[in-house]
Amino acid sequence: MFGCAPVAFGRDGVIRVEPQLKTSGRSTDYPLADLSDASAQAIYREMFLNVDAGFCVIDMVFDGQRPIDYVFHEVNEAFSRMTGLGNPVGLSMRGLKPDHEEEWFERYGGVAMTGQRIRFELQAEALGRWYAVDAFRIGAPEQRRVAILFLDIT
Repeated sequence: MFGCAPVAFGRDGVIRVEPQLKTSGRSTDYPLADLSDASAQAIYREMFLNVDAGFCVIDMVFDGQRPIDYVFHEVNEAFSRMTGLGNPVGLSMRGLKPDHEEEWFERYGGVAMTGQRIRFELQAEALGRWYAVDAFRIGAPEQRRVAILFLDIT
C-alpha cells in the first residue's frame, strides 16, 4: 500500500500528487471536484454522512477572547454514535453537557482564533469516553467555525 502527498495545484484545476512509494516515477493527476455541480455535492454529502469517523462542524462562542461554549452546526451519523448526543445541530455543548471539561473549549477556541490545526487525544469525562481528535478552522476567520474529525478510542 502507498499514500500520496499533494505536490501542486495546477492552473488547469488538477491536483498533482507524487506517490510516496514510486513504482513508475510518474505523478498521478486527480481533477478537482467542481462543487457547484449538484452531483459532486451529493457525492461529498454522502461521504460525510457515511464515513466511520465522527465529524462535526461547530461555531465557537466567546466572551471577549475567552472561549465559553460552542454550537453544533452540522454532524454526521457516526458523531451521534460516538458521543451519545443524538442530533445536537443548533444546540450548545454547555446546554447539552454543562459539566463538559473546559479544556475542550480552550482547544477548539484556539483553533478558531489562530487557524492552527491541532491533533490530540483527550478524555471527555462528561461523555464517558476518550477521543482521538483532528480539529481545523473552516470558513472565514470571523465565523470562528471549527471542523472536527474524531474517533472514539475508549
